[in-house]
Amino acid sequence: MSIGNDIISLNAINPHRTKQVRFYSKIVSRSELKLYSTQEFSGMSFENFVWLLWSVKESVYKFQKRIFQDLKFSPAKIEVEKVTFPKKKSVPKFKILECKQDSFLKEEFHTGSVRFGNHIFYFKSIMNEELISTIVSNDEKFENTWWGFKSIDCNNYENQSKEVRTFVLNELKTFFPKNRLHIRKHKIGYPVLVKEGRDTKIPVSFTHHDRFVGYSFLIKEVL
Repeated sequence: MSIGNDIISLNAINPHRTKQVRFYSKIVSRSELKLYSTQEFSGMSFENFVWLLWSVKESVYKFQKRIFQDLKFSPAKIEVEKVTFPKKKSVPKFKILECKQDSFLKEEFHTGSVRFGNHIFYFKSIMNEELISTIVSNDEKFENTWWGFKSIDCNNYENQSKEVRTFVLNELKTFFPKNRLHIRKHKIGYPVLVKEGRDTKIPVSFTHHDRFVGYSFLIKEVL
Protein backbone atom coordinates (compact mmCIF):
# COMPACT_ATOMS: atom_id res chain seq x y z
CA MET A 1 0.00 0.00 0.00
CA SER A 2 1.27 3.42 -0.97
CA ILE A 3 0.13 6.75 -2.38
CA GLY A 4 1.63 9.80 -4.08
CA ASN A 5 0.50 13.28 -5.05
CA ASP A 6 1.87 16.60 -6.25
CA ILE A 7 0.69 20.14 -6.91
CA ILE A 8 2.03 22.87 -9.19
CA SER A 9 1.11 26.53 -8.91
CA LEU A 10 1.25 27.70 -12.52
CA ASN A 11 1.60 31.32 -11.42
CA ALA A 12 4.92 30.42 -9.77
CA ILE A 13 6.63 28.70 -12.72
CA ASN A 14 8.95 30.30 -15.26
CA PRO A 15 7.51 29.51 -18.73
CA HIS A 16 10.60 30.76 -20.58
CA ARG A 17 12.97 28.56 -18.56
CA THR A 18 10.59 25.60 -18.82
CA LYS A 19 10.76 25.71 -22.63
CA GLN A 20 14.56 25.61 -22.70
CA VAL A 21 15.92 22.25 -23.84
CA ARG A 22 18.48 22.04 -21.06
CA PHE A 23 15.62 22.27 -18.54
CA TYR A 24 12.85 20.11 -19.98
CA SER A 25 15.20 17.40 -21.33
CA LYS A 26 15.80 16.36 -17.72
CA ILE A 27 12.08 15.71 -17.32
CA VAL A 28 10.60 14.80 -20.71
CA SER A 29 11.66 11.73 -22.69
CA ARG A 30 11.77 11.47 -26.50
CA SER A 31 8.65 9.34 -26.59
CA GLU A 32 6.85 11.90 -24.43
CA LEU A 33 7.87 14.64 -26.86
CA LYS A 34 6.32 12.56 -29.65
CA LEU A 35 3.21 12.24 -27.51
CA TYR A 36 3.01 16.02 -27.20
CA SER A 37 3.25 16.40 -31.00
CA THR A 38 -0.06 14.58 -31.50
CA GLN A 39 -3.27 16.46 -32.26
CA GLU A 40 -4.72 15.89 -28.81
CA PHE A 41 -2.20 18.23 -27.24
CA SER A 42 -2.75 21.10 -29.67
CA GLY A 43 -4.61 23.10 -27.04
CA MET A 44 -2.05 22.64 -24.26
CA SER A 45 0.96 24.93 -23.93
CA PHE A 46 4.33 23.19 -23.84
CA GLU A 47 5.16 24.55 -20.39
CA ASN A 48 1.91 23.15 -19.00
CA PHE A 49 2.70 19.80 -20.64
CA VAL A 50 6.12 19.75 -18.95
CA TRP A 51 4.66 20.56 -15.55
CA LEU A 52 1.85 18.05 -15.95
CA LEU A 53 4.48 15.39 -16.55
CA TRP A 54 6.52 16.67 -13.62
CA SER A 55 3.52 16.42 -11.27
CA VAL A 56 2.83 12.85 -12.42
CA LYS A 57 6.46 11.79 -12.07
CA GLU A 58 6.86 13.43 -8.67
CA SER A 59 3.74 11.59 -7.51
CA VAL A 60 5.10 8.24 -8.75
CA TYR A 61 8.38 8.94 -6.99
CA LYS A 62 6.58 9.63 -3.69
CA PHE A 63 4.61 6.39 -4.13
CA GLN A 64 7.74 4.31 -4.66
CA LYS A 65 9.93 6.13 -2.14
CA ARG A 66 7.77 4.79 0.68
CA ILE A 67 8.60 1.26 -0.52
CA PHE A 68 12.16 1.71 -1.82
CA GLN A 69 13.71 4.11 0.65
CA ASP A 70 17.04 4.49 -1.19
CA LEU A 71 15.30 5.59 -4.40
CA LYS A 72 16.60 8.76 -6.10
CA PHE A 73 14.33 11.01 -8.15
CA SER A 74 15.13 10.64 -11.86
CA PRO A 75 12.19 12.09 -13.81
CA ALA A 76 13.42 10.94 -17.21
CA LYS A 77 13.25 7.30 -16.03
CA ILE A 78 9.55 7.65 -15.21
CA GLU A 79 7.67 7.64 -18.51
CA VAL A 80 4.11 8.75 -19.16
CA GLU A 81 2.71 6.38 -21.79
CA LYS A 82 -0.84 7.63 -22.19
CA VAL A 83 -2.83 10.78 -21.47
CA THR A 84 -6.60 10.98 -21.79
CA PHE A 85 -8.05 14.46 -21.90
CA PRO A 86 -11.14 15.51 -19.96
CA LYS A 87 -14.40 15.80 -21.87
CA LYS A 88 -14.73 19.31 -20.51
CA LYS A 89 -12.14 21.45 -22.28
CA SER A 90 -11.48 23.65 -19.28
CA VAL A 91 -11.97 23.57 -15.54
CA PRO A 92 -13.14 26.90 -14.12
CA LYS A 93 -11.27 28.85 -11.50
CA PHE A 94 -11.81 27.42 -8.06
CA LYS A 95 -14.35 29.58 -6.30
CA ILE A 96 -14.22 27.26 -3.30
CA LEU A 97 -10.79 27.21 -1.65
CA GLU A 98 -11.04 23.59 -0.56
CA CYS A 99 -11.61 20.74 -3.03
CA LYS A 100 -11.99 17.12 -2.04
CA GLN A 101 -12.17 13.73 -3.71
CA ASP A 102 -15.69 14.12 -5.04
CA SER A 103 -15.49 17.82 -5.92
CA PHE A 104 -15.05 17.15 -9.64
CA LEU A 105 -16.73 15.00 -12.25
CA LYS A 106 -14.80 12.35 -14.17
CA GLU A 107 -15.15 14.56 -17.23
CA GLU A 108 -12.85 17.14 -15.62
CA PHE A 109 -9.79 14.91 -15.10
CA HIS A 110 -6.73 14.35 -17.21
CA THR A 111 -6.00 10.65 -16.71
CA GLY A 112 -3.45 8.18 -17.98
CA SER A 113 -0.80 5.58 -17.34
CA VAL A 114 2.87 5.87 -16.49
CA ARG A 115 5.66 3.30 -16.41
CA PHE A 116 8.52 3.17 -13.94
CA GLY A 117 10.73 0.15 -14.46
CA ASN A 118 8.46 -2.90 -14.49
CA HIS A 119 5.64 -1.11 -12.71
CA ILE A 120 2.58 0.58 -14.21
CA PHE A 121 0.84 3.41 -12.36
CA TYR A 122 -2.26 5.47 -13.08
CA PHE A 123 -2.83 9.15 -12.54
CA LYS A 124 -5.61 11.69 -12.22
CA SER A 125 -4.86 15.37 -12.69
CA ILE A 126 -6.96 18.48 -12.32
CA MET A 127 -5.62 21.35 -14.42
CA ASN A 128 -6.71 24.91 -14.95
CA GLU A 129 -4.97 28.27 -15.40
CA GLU A 130 -4.02 28.34 -11.72
CA LEU A 131 -2.68 24.89 -10.90
CA ILE A 132 -2.06 21.25 -11.68
CA SER A 133 -3.01 18.80 -8.95
CA THR A 134 -2.13 15.11 -9.46
CA ILE A 135 -2.65 11.86 -7.62
CA VAL A 136 -1.07 8.50 -8.53
CA SER A 137 -2.07 4.94 -7.68
CA ASN A 138 -1.32 1.41 -8.82
CA ASP A 139 -5.10 0.89 -8.81
CA GLU A 140 -6.71 2.22 -11.98
CA LYS A 141 -10.02 2.66 -10.16
CA PHE A 142 -8.46 4.62 -7.26
CA GLU A 143 -10.60 2.75 -4.77
CA ASN A 144 -10.32 3.76 -1.09
CA THR A 145 -8.33 6.84 -2.08
CA TRP A 146 -8.97 10.31 -0.71
CA TRP A 147 -7.35 13.53 -1.85
CA GLY A 148 -7.84 17.23 -1.55
CA PHE A 149 -6.17 20.56 -2.13
CA LYS A 150 -6.78 24.17 -1.19
CA SER A 151 -5.25 27.60 -1.35
CA ILE A 152 -3.67 29.28 1.66
CA ASP A 153 -2.96 32.90 2.50
CA CYS A 154 0.70 32.68 3.52
CA ASN A 155 3.05 30.61 1.36
CA ASN A 156 6.19 30.39 3.50
CA TYR A 157 7.39 26.84 4.19
CA GLU A 158 6.43 26.82 7.86
CA ASN A 159 2.84 27.80 7.11
CA GLN A 160 2.58 25.40 4.16
CA SER A 161 3.66 22.55 6.45
CA LYS A 162 1.23 23.57 9.19
CA GLU A 163 -1.71 24.07 6.83
CA VAL A 164 -1.35 20.75 5.01
CA ARG A 165 -1.15 18.81 8.28
CA THR A 166 -4.25 20.49 9.64
CA PHE A 167 -6.00 19.93 6.31
CA VAL A 168 -5.44 16.16 6.20
CA LEU A 169 -6.02 15.61 9.92
CA ASN A 170 -9.42 17.29 9.70
CA GLU A 171 -10.38 14.83 6.98
CA LEU A 172 -8.93 11.81 8.79
CA LYS A 173 -10.86 12.70 11.94
CA THR A 174 -14.05 11.82 10.06
CA PHE A 175 -12.75 8.22 10.05
CA PHE A 176 -11.38 8.31 13.62
CA PRO A 177 -13.60 10.76 15.51
CA LYS A 178 -12.76 9.35 18.94
CA ASN A 179 -9.00 8.98 18.51
CA ARG A 180 -6.06 11.28 19.01
CA LEU A 181 -4.24 11.68 15.68
CA HIS A 182 -1.07 13.42 14.68
CA ILE A 183 1.45 13.38 11.84
CA ARG A 184 5.12 12.68 12.32
CA LYS A 185 7.88 12.70 9.75
CA HIS A 186 9.63 9.48 8.75
CA LYS A 187 13.41 9.64 8.72
CA ILE A 188 13.41 9.74 4.90
CA GLY A 189 10.80 12.48 4.76
CA TYR A 190 7.33 11.07 4.09
CA PRO A 191 4.48 11.69 6.57
CA VAL A 192 3.36 9.00 9.02
CA LEU A 193 -0.12 9.00 10.53
CA VAL A 194 -0.02 8.17 14.24
CA LYS A 195 -3.13 7.18 16.19
CA GLU A 196 -2.94 7.05 19.98
CA GLY A 197 0.85 6.89 19.74
CA ARG A 198 1.05 4.06 17.17
CA ASP A 199 1.77 4.09 13.45
CA THR A 200 -1.48 3.32 11.61
CA LYS A 201 0.31 2.11 8.44
CA ILE A 202 -2.13 4.28 6.46
CA PRO A 203 -0.18 5.78 3.53
CA VAL A 204 -0.35 9.59 3.52
CA SER A 205 1.24 11.97 1.03
CA PHE A 206 1.65 15.76 1.22
CA THR A 207 2.40 18.38 -1.37
CA HIS A 208 2.66 22.15 -1.46
CA HIS A 209 3.77 24.79 -3.93
CA ASP A 210 3.39 28.53 -3.61
CA ARG A 211 -0.11 29.18 -2.20
CA PHE A 212 -1.52 25.67 -2.70
CA VAL A 213 -1.33 22.63 -0.42
CA GLY A 214 -2.68 19.14 -0.96
CA TYR A 215 -2.94 15.69 0.60
CA SER A 216 -3.78 12.15 -0.40
CA PHE A 217 -4.24 8.99 1.62
CA LEU A 218 -5.31 5.39 1.14
CA ILE A 219 -7.54 3.80 3.74
CA LYS A 220 -9.11 0.38 3.26
CA GLU A 221 -10.63 -0.01 6.69
CA VAL A 222 -10.99 1.92 9.92
CA LEU A 223 -8.55 0.43 12.39
